[in-house]
Amino acid sequence: MEEIKKNSELEWTAPEFEPHYKGYSWYWLSVIFTVLIVAYAVWRRNFLFGIFAALAEIMLIYWARKKPREVKFKLTGKGLHIDSKLYSFEEFNGFAVHDTEIILRRKAKLSVYLKIFAYGDEIEQAKKFLDEVLPTFEYEESLIDHIARIIRF
Repeated sequence: MEEIKKNSELEWTAPEFEPHYKGYSWYWLSVIFTVLIVAYAVWRRNFLFGIFAALAEIMLIYWARKKPREVKFKLTGKGLHIDSKLYSFEEFNGFAVHDTEIILRRKAKLSVYLKIFAYGDEIEQAKKFLDEVLPTFEYEESLIDHIARIIRF
């Protein structure tokens, strides 16, 4: 365990989030759904909810069009480096590998999981590295994870 902590280093780059193709129909369905919600809000004379729905749609379209930037990840004896930020292994109490994601469970109560992407050999090497410093846990996808995958977000 000490050998890996002191002498090993694993470095890779990956997108900050997994991009999903969204065609014109995705955007049109989103806008139509929002127009229906705003129409319902106006019909019910709940103008604040209508404004909220319109602003939420604007933000949704903005985020849906955003392209992921490439992030540099590095595992060292000190912890996980994401670009220039260091997360010490003491901040985590376990990890799991799910598809192309490495999920680190944080000790903090508000921000429970830190998810990072790795592909191919990198995910296997990262798993071997993390096995030496953190225990594994069984990860179950949340409802939000399922919904995000369904709507390709």
